[in-house]
Amino acid sequence: MFIWPLGLVFMQFCLFRIDNFEFSIGTTVCLIVVIYLTANLRINSLKMMHLSIALLCFFFIYTLILCSFAEDLTEFLKSFIQICNLLLLLILCCQIQLPNLKLIERSVSIFLILCMTVALLVVAQFVFLNVFDSYAIMKIYGPFSPMGPGYLIYEPHPLSLIRRPNGVFSEPSVAGWFLAFGASVAVASPIWQKKNRYFSAIICGIGAISTLSISAIINIAAISIVSLWIKSKRAKRIYLYLHVGLVLVVFFFLGWITVTANITSRFGNFFVESTSSYYRLNAPLTLLSESLRDFPFGQPLGQVNYILSKPYMINWEYGSFVNIDNSFFMVSYYFGILGIIIFLIVVIITAQYFLKRSSAVLILVALLLALAETGALWSPNLVLLIGYSILLIRFIRTREQQFV
Repeated sequence: MFIWPLGLVFMQFCLFRIDNFEFSIGTTVCLIVVIYLTANLRINSLKMMHLSIALLCFFFIYTLILCSFAEDLTEFLKSFIQICNLLLLLILCCQIQLPNLKLIERSVSIFLILCMTVALLVVAQFVFLNVFDSYAIMKIYGPFSPMGPGYLIYEPHPLSLIRRPNGVFSEPSVAGWFLAFGASVAVASPIWQKKNRYFSAIICGIGAISTLSISAIINIAAISIVSLWIKSKRAKRIYLYLHVGLVLVVFFFLGWITVTANITSRFGNFFVESTSSYYRLNAPLTLLSESLRDFPFGQPLGQVNYILSKPYMINWEYGSFVNIDNSFFMVSYYFGILGIIIFLIVVIITAQYFLKRSSAVLILVALLLALAETGALWSPNLVLLIGYSILLIRFIRTREQQFV
């Protein structure tokens, strides 16, 4: 459990690079975790394990049937190996017996301390960039820094109105949703006293907002609302008032940031080509609608010819095609109606946790928002994050049931 938080926080540290492929710490730790869990397999329910294996076999068969239509077999195999890794870790994290709860608590403590450290680094980068006009603490990994958009190492443009920090990640939006996830873990995990947990959440929240990414602002706002819903039933009146006050302060601060940095203008660019909002929402939604109409059962993994055939999925300004930066869109694109069913199941599970007012829903919401803001669902880094989230959710539910 101790290597997991290290692999998450430093997941994009690039160990070596071959062309555009990066082998990172996250990839290494993901492989170690899968091998370790498989070698030390102890399951909770044999029936549920058999059901999980049956579903896994179904997915393999379904995916291999689609393979018969693949035009680029190499890309299909690359994606197939990664999705097998994702499904295997999903089954392992859902079915294995939880490790000793003390070990999980120590793992979460390490994770939160590292998240706060990264958050403070992001804030420091923001100050250096915009107050001292210095890039001294950017590219913190040096030559081992991960590649960002356009397969280039991220560096804020000198002429930008406000230069955005990225911490130890490939770009500001990744740093934003990751620190928002850290904030959700701080609030939800019953490992520290309340004041320490909220202090940690505030530090992570400030770091996330300092990236000035829409992802961070949306995620922090959503986590604040869900947190208020959970606490509204169980909290004492004075504590509830303090919580409401904290949420209002968060929203006031977010509003001031969005107006000052002119971030709100990006929400109004939904129909404007060559904008972030257009390529994250409008174009993928149009693609998904047409893909479900033409290929209702999905398309072979890794195949992009259909995407390239759509003019709205090409960024003509930069001369490149646009990735599907939303994991749920991507699942629905590659698996068709089955992908839609998977999405609905995830929504139902989230609603159940929400109605139960379980603190675990905070982590689940933060994870789902992060997945909705990236299309790298079966990359080892995201697989590692999903697996850790499942274990944390199970840990929190176990602790909650102990005190029912």
